[in-house]
Amino acid sequence: MPTTPSVGSSRTNVRKSGNNPAVRLPVAVVSATRIELEQEVQISVEAGRVMIEPVATVDCSLERLVEGITRGNFHPEADFGAPAGRERG
Repeated sequence: MPTTPSVGSSRTNVRKSGNNPAVRLPVAVVSATRIELEQEVQISVEAGRVMIEPVATVDCSLERLVEGITRGNFHPEADFGAPAGRERG
């Protein structure tokens, strides 16, 4: 994983947010990462340290998937035979 330039050291307090403990991230820390507001993150503990990492998101919308269809990966229609059972309309 590529390293990010150090943003120095920063102290903050763990506070209560609803029923959960919460930590506010300094702007310098967020700016030095790939984390954006409202983005989903993965929180884990490794060797006693709290790790916060952005969750990779994949655009799986129908429009995005259709954009990926080319002559090279287009498949002909598949025939599975006549309808059977309750498939008949």
